[in-house]
Amino acid sequence: MVKVLRRKVVSEIRTSYLQYLSVILIAMLAVTLFTGIYANYKNFDDRLKHIYDITHMSDITITFQGYDEQDEEFLKSNHISYEKRIYLTGKSGTTNVNIIVFDENTQMCLPTQLSKENISTHDVLVDQNFLNRKELNIGDSVEVEVRSITFQATITGTMIHPEALDNSSYSTGLIYLGIDVLKDIGGSLIETLIPLLYNQYIIQTKNPSKTLKEIQNYYDQKETSNLLYAALRSDMPTNVSIESDVIQAKKMLYVFPVIFYLVAVLIILTSISQLINKEKMNIGIMKSFGYTKKEIMIHYMSIIILLCIIGSIFGMILGPLIIPKVMSTKYHYLYQLPKYHVTFFRFEYLISVFILILVSMFTSFIACKNEINKKPIESLRGENSVQMKGNIIEQTKLFQKIPLTIRMALRNMRRKISRTLMVVLGLIGCSSLLVCGFGIDNTLNYGLDLELNELISYDLSIGYLNSGSHKEELQKIDGITKIEEYEKIAITLQKDKIISSSLFLLPETSEVFTPNYQQEGVLLSEKVAEEIGAKVGDEINIVMNNQTYQEKVSSIVSLCITQGVFVSQEKMNLPFSPNATWIKTSDSKLNSTIQTQIENINGIESVITIQEMKQRLDSVTSSIRVMTTTVKVFAILLAIVVLYNLALLNFEERTRDIATLKVLGFNRIEIGMSLTFEILTSTLIGSLVGLLFGYPLLVTVLSINENPLVTYIYHIYPSTYLYTILLTCGVSIVMNSIFSFLTKRIRMVESLKSVD
Repeated sequence: MVKVLRRKVVSEIRTSYLQYLSVILIAMLAVTLFTGIYANYKNFDDRLKHIYDITHMSDITITFQGYDEQDEEFLKSNHISYEKRIYLTGKSGTTNVNIIVFDENTQMCLPTQLSKENISTHDVLVDQNFLNRKELNIGDSVEVEVRSITFQATITGTMIHPEALDNSSYSTGLIYLGIDVLKDIGGSLIETLIPLLYNQYIIQTKNPSKTLKEIQNYYDQKETSNLLYAALRSDMPTNVSIESDVIQAKKMLYVFPVIFYLVAVLIILTSISQLINKEKMNIGIMKSFGYTKKEIMIHYMSIIILLCIIGSIFGMILGPLIIPKVMSTKYHYLYQLPKYHVTFFRFEYLISVFILILVSMFTSFIACKNEINKKPIESLRGENSVQMKGNIIEQTKLFQKIPLTIRMALRNMRRKISRTLMVVLGLIGCSSLLVCGFGIDNTLNYGLDLELNELISYDLSIGYLNSGSHKEELQKIDGITKIEEYEKIAITLQKDKIISSSLFLLPETSEVFTPNYQQEGVLLSEKVAEEIGAKVGDEINIVMNNQTYQEKVSSIVSLCITQGVFVSQEKMNLPFSPNATWIKTSDSKLNSTIQTQIENINGIESVITIQEMKQRLDSVTSSIRVMTTTVKVFAILLAIVVLYNLALLNFEERTRDIATLKVLGFNRIEIGMSLTFEILTSTLIGSLVGLLFGYPLLVTVLSINENPLVTYIYHIYPSTYLYTILLTCGVSIVMNSIFSFLTKRIRMVESLKSVD
C-alpha cells in the first residue's frame, strides 16, 4: 500500500503542477530571505572578526588623564593582560585625527594590509582613505595640530587599522606613529616626558564584561580618580558604528522572513485545502480499500513537505548568492574589510527549512483532518453545491440589477470566505512591504531636502586648511552675497554613553543655520542625543582639548547629515578661530565659477557646492537604496505568488460556473470580468489595509539598518500609497487576464457533469 501511495504522490504533483508551483515559489522566497539575510550577517561578522583576530584587537580600552603607577599595579595584581600607550586627538587641516603612538613592544591593536613588509618605530602609517581625502601620497609630509602644537611628519606607508575601519569621507583619520618619530619631533624634552604622556591601557581578556566591572569598581573606590572613560570594544567611538551594524544585520532576520513565512502558511493552507477538495472521492476510495487515516494523512502531508523541500533547496542556493552580494555594497562603501566570499551552506540554513516543514505539516494536518474523519460514503458522494441563504442585500432590486457575472463573483467570495480572507492577509503583507520599500526612498529624499533647503541653506561649504578667518578674501569675489564663518571642533560627548562628535561654534545670529541655538544651553542633533541617551533638560559633558564642560541640553533638532552640538560662540566663551564657512551666492549658476576662485585662495582646503554635496549624499545612501529595491522586488514577487495561487484556485473551483456562463451565451471577456472582479476586490481590500502597516514596518526596517552618516527623518509621500495600490491591482489584473484567456479551454458538457 505504501508503494502505491508513493506513486500517487508523483502522479498528483504531475497533474496539479501549476497549483503546487506556487507552494514551491513561496517556500523558495521564504528560505531565500532567511538564508540570504543570515548569510549577510555571518559574512559581515566573520570579516570583522577576522580583522580583529589578525590584529589582536583589544577587548577593553581605558583612557585616563595623568599617569598613575597605582593603576598599573592594579592591572598586574589582577593578572589582566594589558598594554599602555599614548593616544592623542588632533586635527590635520579640517580633518579630525587620532594619533596612536606605538613602540617595539606593541602587540595589541596592530595594523594589517601594510604597504611595506616591515614597520619600525620610525614609520608614520595612515590608511588609504586618509591619503585620498588629504590628496597626499606616500613620502609627503602631513601637518598635524595637537593641543595647540603643530608638527609635521613624513608618511612612510599605508595600512588598515582595527580602530579605523570606517571608510567614509566624514570619519576621523588615524595616524599610526612610531615612538622614535615622536622623539624626533619633540627632541630631548619629549623623550624625557614620554613616560608621563601615556594615557591609555588596552586590555585583552576572556570575560570583557566582568573585567570591565572590576576596573570600574577599582576607579570608583579611588580617592582621586584620573579615569576619563573605560569601555568595551563595541562601545568605543572608533568601533561602535561597525559593531552596531553587525547587530543590525542580525536583527533583519526578525522582519522580512517573518512576513514571508506568514504568507507561506496562507498559501500552503489554501493549496492543501484545494487539493483535499479535489481529492474527496479519492479519499473515499482509499478508505474503502482499507487505507488507515494515518496513511492517508501522511500521503497528503508528504506532498506538501516534498514541495517545501524543493523550494527550500532553491532558496538555500539563491539566498547566500544574491542578498549578501547586494548588501556588501553598503559595507564596502562604509568600511575597510576583507573581500566577501560566498558560503553556500551553513548549518543554520537548515533552521529555516525545518521551520517551513513544521509549518507545512501543521497546516496540512489542519486542512486534511476534517475530510479524513468522514465516512467513506460521505467522501464518495461529494459536494456539488453549498446551500447558502440569501441575505437582505441580495434580495434588493438594486442588487438584482447588477450583472450576473458580478453577482456570481460576489457569491463565490461569500461562499469561499476563508480563502478570500487568506488572500486579503497575503496582500496586506505585500502592500506593507511595498510601502516600506517606497517609504525608505521617501525618507531619504525628505531628510536631505529638509536639511539642505530649509534648516541649513547654503550654496557652498568651505573648509580652511588652518584656523583663521578668510572673510576679507572671500568678500572680494563677485556673486557672493553672504559669508558665515564658524568653527568645527572635535569633541567627546558623555552621558549614558561616550561618543566622538563635533561642536559647531556659530555666530550670534545666523541666516544659514535656522534652528534655534541661541537659547540657554546647547542644541543637539537628534542622532547625537539618541546615541548618548540625552533629552531636553539633561546635563551633558563636553570634552575638548582635555577640558570638560558641563552644559544643559536646551533643544534637539532633526538633521539628516550634519551631526553634533550647536552653540553660539558667545555662549561658550571660547576663543573663536573659524575653520569653515557657509556661503550664499546671488545665482546658483555661478557656483562652479565661484568655487574655482575660492580654491585659488591660500589656506582653503576644500570647497563643495550644494550640488556636489547632494551627489555625495546620493552615493552615501546608494547602498540603502539598493536595499529598498530588494524589498520592492521581493514584495512584487510575493504579490505575484499570492495572486497566482488565488487566481489558479479560483479558476479551477469555478469551472462549473464558467461553463454555465458559456452555456448562457456570455463571451470570454464577460466571464473574465467576473474572475477579475472577485480577485481585484480582495486585492483592493488587502492593499488598503496593508497601507496602515507600511509606516511601522518602515520604522522597524530603518531602525535596525542605521547608517552612521545619515539620520532618518521618517516620512512617506502620498504618492507612495497610490503607487502601492496601482502595483498590487496591476499585478492582480495581469494574473487574472492570463487565466481569463484559459476559459476557452473549458469544455461545457464535462464541466457540468455532477454526482447526484
